[in-house]
Amino acid sequence: MSKTLYDFEAELPDGTKEKLDKYKGKVCLVVNFAPKCGMAPDHHTQLAALYEEKHKDGLEVLAFPSDTFKQSPGDSCSLEAARIKLPFPLYAKVPVNGSDTPAVYDWLKSEKKGVLGTTSIKWNYTKFLVNRHGQVVSRVAGTTNPDGMRQDIDKCLAESA
Repeated sequence: MSKTLYDFEAELPDGTKEKLDKYKGKVCLVVNFAPKCGMAPDHHTQLAALYEEKHKDGLEVLAFPSDTFKQSPGDSCSLEAARIKLPFPLYAKVPVNGSDTPAVYDWLKSEKKGVLGTTSIKWNYTKFLVNRHGQVVSRVAGTTNPDGMRQDIDKCLAESA
């Protein structure tokens, strides 16, 4: 049986684990988050706007701070405290590449590979769109703003669970 997003758990900033099956029937946009990245202001604004506009329709944003590219300093709790104006939950800081990568990120990367079939995430704000069935439908590079995903998000939201 193939896995879905719902088969995993993620760590919250306080260290507790949360089962991702709480998102069953939702469309999820999973993103590696980096507050010190030059792309942060645009991404944060657009992610917040998408979430506020489409949350009632079933969109969830799952933001994972990552210092893989050295632009997310501090621990998970300090990042949580600094996430002013972000209406969606922030998970614990994780590496998105390497041997310490959480299982959910290894799964996401294996489901939708990057350029030339690589699994490594190349930069901050790489986004994975997961449909209402917990399946990864797309992987989008960090250089693409969240607004560029609206059509795909709307298509997933239109699907029934």
